[in-house]
Amino acid sequence: DEYSLEVDGFMMTKDEVRARELSQRLEERIKAREIRGMKSFDGFFYILECALLARFEPGLLSFLKARKTAGLEAIGAELKVNKHLARALCEFEREDGNIIEKRRDLFQYVE
Repeated sequence: DEYSLEVDGFMMTKDEVRARELSQRLEERIKAREIRGMKSFDGFFYILECALLARFEPGLLSFLKARKTAGLEAIGAELKVNKHLARALCEFEREDGNIIEKRRDLFQYVE
């Protein structure tokens, strides 16, 4: 699946050269804190608009807080997003220390 930052608000790639080029091209937006980027343990580089994360963060965190743990399928269904966006949202929340990945595709809220 191919996602576009302009259309979807996020994108992902395993190509390190492409990720580096995107980082340089988007440097001003990164500095302005409009977008964030990271490399995850799954080998993907994720780039996400901060507004998209802010939109879904309350629902994601409250869902995980109530459920304790949930898989990507359940998270995606709750947020009404595809599994790739659910993964990207979880990766940034994990990086921020709000959730942990208990095992592959299973996330838990951090008290």
